[in-house]
Amino acid sequence: MTTAKWVDRVMIFIDGSNLFRTFKRFRPTVHYSIKKLVTLLTKDRKLVRPYYFGAIRLPPASGQIKFHDEIRYEGIDVTIRPLKTRSLSCECPKCKHQWTRVTEVEKGVDVALVTRMLSFAFKNTYDVAILVSGDADYIDAVEQIRDLGKRVEIVAFKGALAPGLRKIADIDGFTDLDDVVGKIKK
Repeated sequence: MTTAKWVDRVMIFIDGSNLFRTFKRFRPTVHYSIKKLVTLLTKDRKLVRPYYFGAIRLPPASGQIKFHDEIRYEGIDVTIRPLKTRSLSCECPKCKHQWTRVTEVEKGVDVALVTRMLSFAFKNTYDVAILVSGDADYIDAVEQIRDLGKRVEIVAFKGALAPGLRKIADIDGFTDLDDVVGKIKK
């Protein structure tokens, strides 16, 4: 008589903007594959679904559209929020010349990611959540998910990992992107 082996159900939540920014900072010449990253992180577990969250300018650049379409075709669920413009009034302290600086800010991406992570945790859709981000904004959500009895793994560059986020990840639940970058190159 054989006994069935329990296989963890995994869901992967990728903060695409954070991943893009940290690769530009730590590995600017590397072109990476989201699909290879998902495969690497899944290991020998059952992948329920990978999610990618990001932001785009309006109108979006053709390269961004192509990238998002490519990862959709690879079976990755993509959630995109438009960048918001913010105006800031500025004044030169010497000559008192005034101008308005317009910047673009990402709004709603972190909230969308956290909402999905928590929703699926409450629905018992996964055993392990893999968060690809080193952002401290996720600390409270990760704590709540762990309180529900789920394991949480964090994937980020060590140099871009919020100390509080690393502390609450499961013991063997941190992957330094520097250690796997060679395996996820395009």
